[in-house]
Amino acid sequence: MITHGSQSSTDKNNEKKGPYIGEEPVTSKAPESAGNPAADGVASAAAAVIAALLLVLRPGPAEPPAGPPAIAAPTSLSMTPVAPSSLEATVLVTSRGWGTRIEMTCTYRPESPTADDAGDELAMFAVGRDGTRTQLASWVARDGATAAPSGSTSMPVDQIAAVQIVAVDTGDVLLQRSL
Repeated sequence: MITHGSQSSTDKNNEKKGPYIGEEPVTSKAPESAGNPAADGVASAAAAVIAALLLVLRPGPAEPPAGPPAIAAPTSLSMTPVAPSSLEATVLVTSRGWGTRIEMTCTYRPESPTADDAGDELAMFAVGRDGTRTQLASWVARDGATAAPSGSTSMPVDQIAAVQIVAVDTGDVLLQRSL
């Protein structure tokens, strides 16, 4: 008679015997390939091939994820006179993730030995493509002096139509750089 299931019993030395079918205990037997070097080599090679296929066929990104956009190296641009003045300037416009950084170098040439020592108050504006004007900095231009005003705006660089230097007392645009 054959019985199925996990039954166990103890022998006369009170040692536990494992599961059995019928009257015989079930024992495990080593696979036929155990100790066979040729079979072991074939099994190892097969496992290596399967592992390689899993690595190659595993879905994943074709290329690494894109990082932040590259920022082009900024270049100083000369500003163009709009009205007669003794001012010369260059502007450096740098795109940032949060908006735009604008830096200027302004030189006010000496007009004459009798020129007013008080200087002229000037302001830097960013002019949006929609016509909005945002003041970014102000300073006093003195004869023969160089100023380095700078400012920032949340306006993206591609939305800035021009950068201007304006005489504060009259509102006249003295220099401009269109972007």
